[in-house]
Amino acid sequence: ISSVIRLNNQRRRFVLTIAGKPSSDAIDEEIKQIQKDNPESIVYLGSSFSSGNKDSFERLSTFDLNVFPTRYFHECVPGSVIDNLMAGVPTLSTKFFGYQDMIDETCAFFLENTDPSTIDETLDFIYKNQRSLFEKRALCKEKSSKYSEKVFISFLKENFNF
Repeated sequence: ISSVIRLNNQRRRFVLTIAGKPSSDAIDEEIKQIQKDNPESIVYLGSSFSSGNKDSFERLSTFDLNVFPTRYFHECVPGSVIDNLMAGVPTLSTKFFGYQDMIDETCAFFLENTDPSTIDETLDFIYKNQRSLFEKRALCKEKSSKYSEKVFISFLKENFNF
């Protein structure tokens, strides 16, 4: 959030859409206040945006980038990354445990840390390299095929005699 606000103070280039339920009511209220203070830069959907259905993938596909700068190394399998892959949206992410099994440089940009200056520099780089962003968009859907229902059912049959 702070990176988008900081970069937009120089020149408005980014709109950050925040979706999902925050971990506490206090964080929810904080994000609402930030949005109120920065209406041209921040859109807060909260938990009103549900993923996993056709409409959500169509909505996600209108975004340029999924920003996932987790501080938790053992993030597991982040659904937002898979949802965005399926929608054809590249991810900007830190390297969480097992990330290489989900995403790589063909469909994502990576942060070495969540230091604000690193995030600022990386967002600025992506903005100035739209061709790379566009190329990654094309490869996201291809990469997401390993998360299809057909592949999942095949996995269950092979491994669990389903």
